[in-house]
Amino acid sequence: MNEKFEKVQFRLIDIKDSVSYFYDEKKRLFHVLLGGLLLLVVMTLLIFPIIQQNIREDESNYLFSDSFSGIENVEVLSYKSDDATIRKAKAITVIFVRPNTKVYENLSRALQTKNLSQSLNRKVYLYIVAYDTAFVSNRYQLNIEKDVADIVLFVDGVENNRMEISPTTNLDPTFSSKLNTLALSGGK
Repeated sequence: MNEKFEKVQFRLIDIKDSVSYFYDEKKRLFHVLLGGLLLLVVMTLLIFPIIQQNIREDESNYLFSDSFSGIENVEVLSYKSDDATIRKAKAITVIFVRPNTKVYENLSRALQTKNLSQSLNRKVYLYIVAYDTAFVSNRYQLNIEKDVADIVLFVDGVENNRMEISPTTNLDPTFSSKLNTLALSGGK
């Protein structure tokens, strides 16, 4: 009887060990899966914004830079480089405009004419506000919601002078003289 009891006892201990091992294995698997999931979430939160920024920059360069490449005295600011470029420059004129607006079409047509671009006495930077419109609008106090373009002169990274272009603004060759004198009129 004692022998049968020991066999049953060993059998119960084996079953208990098997259940315990199985339970521990499930617990271990759960922890590994949970850790992997948390790692995936953290990596996604860290890497996704960088990837998104690179995609937006490439898309912006593809859509807008080619339209203005080769135009004398006109350069398109790449996405997210506006602040660094403005801070580095001693004096810089930036035209902030939204794409797919009447002002953008008029400005694009005018800048692509040789008379206007050649009559500029300095380089003019074009910042196409296609992404983060609220952020850019707040940073530079732009009238982005209206169909206007803001032309801002920055001196040592600080706004010095500003003017607006509406869809009805005449962008004939005399417009370049307004851009050229923007720096001379100075003061905010």
